[in-house]
Amino acid sequence: MPNPGNVTRPVTLLGLGRSGTTLMSKTFARHSQFQSCDETGGLIFGVWEGSKQTFMPLDVEDWHLADKPDEKAAFYVQKTLAATCPSDKPRWFHKPAGIPFTYMDFHKLPGARGPVTQIPVEWYWTVLRKTFPEATFMTILRNPFDVAVSRMQHTNWKPVDVLQSAAKYMEIFLYGRDHFDLVLSFEELTDDYEASIRRACLAAGCDFEPGMLTAKTKNHAAVEGRAPKSHHRDDWSVFADLEIPQSYIALFEEVWDVLGRPFEAPSAMQLSR
Repeated sequence: MPNPGNVTRPVTLLGLGRSGTTLMSKTFARHSQFQSCDETGGLIFGVWEGSKQTFMPLDVEDWHLADKPDEKAAFYVQKTLAATCPSDKPRWFHKPAGIPFTYMDFHKLPGARGPVTQIPVEWYWTVLRKTFPEATFMTILRNPFDVAVSRMQHTNWKPVDVLQSAAKYMEIFLYGRDHFDLVLSFEELTDDYEASIRRACLAAGCDFEPGMLTAKTKNHAAVEGRAPKSHHRDDWSVFADLEIPQSYIALFEEVWDVLGRPFEAPSAMQLSR
C-alpha cells in the first residue's frame, strides 16, 4: 500500500470488470518495486464524499485545508490509503474498479456530465486528479458486448445493466482521455501479453521484470471450469431481443476510434433512440 512519500503517484488502472484488469493488477503485484492494492474505488470515492459531510479535525499545520473542500477531501483519501495497509515499497498500483455511483446519488454531484448517460465525469476526474496529481493512468478497453456476456456467465448480471455501466465508463474515458498514459485493448493484452506488459512498464516508468509474466500462469476471476476467452461473439445471440440505445453504439464507436479500430456490434439487435 502507499506511504506518505508516494501516495500521490500511483499507477492507476481504470476500466470495467471482465476486461483483464485483475490480470494487470496481479502482473504488477509480481514486480519487485510495486505493492498492488487491487480495488480501491469504494474507499477513494466514499472517503472523498464522506469527508465533506463529516467533521474531521485537522492538525494545526493543515488548517489551511478547512475551507478548501476538494483539497481537504484529497488529503483524507491520501491519509486513509497510506494507513490502510502501509508498505515501504517505492511504487504502488491500484484499480479503482467499476463505476462508483451505485452507492451515492450522482445527480447531486457537481460539474460537467456525459451527454449520453449524464454521469458526472468532471467530478470523477476531479477526485482522481486532486488525490493523485502525479499518477500514471492506464485503461484496458474490451468490447462491451463481450464484457456483458462474460459478466453474465461469471456473476449472472443482466446484459442491459452491464451495457449501461459500459456506456458510463466510456464517457468517463472520453472526458479524461488526455490523462491516460496507456490505452490497451483487451485483444492486445490477450494476443501479446508480454508486449502489452512491456508497454505498461514503459508508461509507468519502471523496468520490465520477466517474473511479472508469471501472473498469466493462473486464471484470475475466470469462469469456473474454463480458461478466459478472447471474445464471446459466438454468444452474442443473447442480444437479439435486447433493445439498446443508438447513442450507446455511437459512444462505443467513438471510443474504438481512439483505439484506431472499427467497433463490432451484434448484427441482430434492436436499437432505440
